[in-house]
Amino acid sequence: MVLALGLTACGYSNRKRVTPIATLSNDEERSETVKPGPSRIYIPVIDNLSTKVGVESILTNALRERMSGQPGIELVARPEDAEFILLGALTSYGRKHGIETATGVSETEASGGLRGGSVLAKTIRLSLMMNVRLLQPGDKIRRELWVRDFLQEATFETSLRFTEAEGSSSAPYINDSRELLQVKRIGEAFAGQVVDQVTQDF
Repeated sequence: MVLALGLTACGYSNRKRVTPIATLSNDEERSETVKPGPSRIYIPVIDNLSTKVGVESILTNALRERMSGQPGIELVARPEDAEFILLGALTSYGRKHGIETATGVSETEASGGLRGGSVLAKTIRLSLMMNVRLLQPGDKIRRELWVRDFLQEATFETSLRFTEAEGSSSAPYINDSRELLQVKRIGEAFAGQVVDQVTQDF
């Protein structure tokens, strides 16, 4: 059974002009190009400003894991050891119920096939928005290098056990498990977007 019906990357909105994290060296004696980017980054737990409790750990782990795999970047455990601080906040968590229906073909309908409009599956569409800021610590204040809003969406099929068996108690657990799986996939997609933004030189 296919659980995930779709994962949509909706990109990000540009809310502030980007300041380069670093620039390439102009030293002609160097034979290799130095890739710009921060070296030591601190990523605290993402703030959860939504009504969905507990997903901040999933998003934080995905971001830290993706960032730690980047060449030239070292994650540090304390903000005072960091050259840059990456702050994230889950600002919205949307859930929209829907249905998948059959299109219907007259030939198959006449022979007893699915009629047009027949319900194939009940679905839930998730829509998560995350705000991310990259800061550079200073002696007195933290300088904001950029701020972005990232949006990710995913759709999954819900369990039909509510209607298949009266009094079924397992459907909520099945649906929760499927939803958390989609949140994990969304977190991985968020992490990819954020890491790409951090490592680019604008």
